[in-house]
Amino acid sequence: MPFGGGAQNFTIDYQGGDGNDVVITAQAPTTTDTTTAVSTTPPAVGQPVTLTATVTPNSGTATPTGTVTFLAASTAGPVPSATVLGTATLDSSGVATLTTMLPSTTDTIAAFYSGGGVFRGSEGEVAVSLAGSIPTLDSRVLILLALVLAAVGAWKLGK
Repeated sequence: MPFGGGAQNFTIDYQGGDGNDVVITAQAPTTTDTTTAVSTTPPAVGQPVTLTATVTPNSGTATPTGTVTFLAASTAGPVPSATVLGTATLDSSGVATLTTMLPSTTDTIAAFYSGGGVFRGSEGEVAVSLAGSIPTLDSRVLILLALVLAAVGAWKLGK
């Protein structure tokens, strides 16, 4: 087992040294690409969507194994945030799916493949714009709106 555990590919050469030696060389993990898709475009606030991540190796014909974690990211508000939506296992085709509801401030869905066996992890993302989402207002706008409404209310009471 290689350092850190997990699967590892090796090559073996019987021609090492003076011709009687065996040389075993550890191979680098196979790199992967992860693509992410959303079942409905644009997804609607409060409606379930199916997220799909497809993990493909950059070389060879083996199918990646392991899990994919889906996150909903948001840049709304003063601090960007991310919410873990869930984790799904890759099927025999290298595809993971998760059906969930997205937070109303979601603007990006990210899928993180953890790597598995002889495959290196990767990630993919897709931008989304939620249909029916309520825009986030700056606190200064809310204060101004409250003052205007108070002034209109006072004016109507004075009539």
